[in-house]
Amino acid sequence: MDHRQYEEWLLSDEPLKSDQSQSLKKHLYNCEACSALEIAWRQVSDSFDTSGMVAPAPGFVNRWQDRLDADIARRHRRQSWLIIGLNVFIAAILFVLLAAQIFPAL
Repeated sequence: MDHRQYEEWLLSDEPLKSDQSQSLKKHLYNCEACSALEIAWRQVSDSFDTSGMVAPAPGFVNRWQDRLDADIARRHRRQSWLIIGLNVFIAAILFVLLAAQIFPAL
């Protein structure tokens, strides 16, 4: 038996149509696995509703901001080295091309 549709209905936040609701109730009456899932999901949902918000550890925002700043600085350094390397590469190619033009004339 395929329980996927019933599991989706159980775990969905959207309201069910009347025929879906009746079909689900009938299935829950006959299926122990889906009944257990419904009970477990209600317990989890109730726990979410009754538990309060947990505050972040002291200094979290400062640590997060410091890490973000360090990541941005690292990214800028990497981009700077990439641009410098690209410029050196282009200069070397231009030097080789210029040398190839001038060397035969000597």
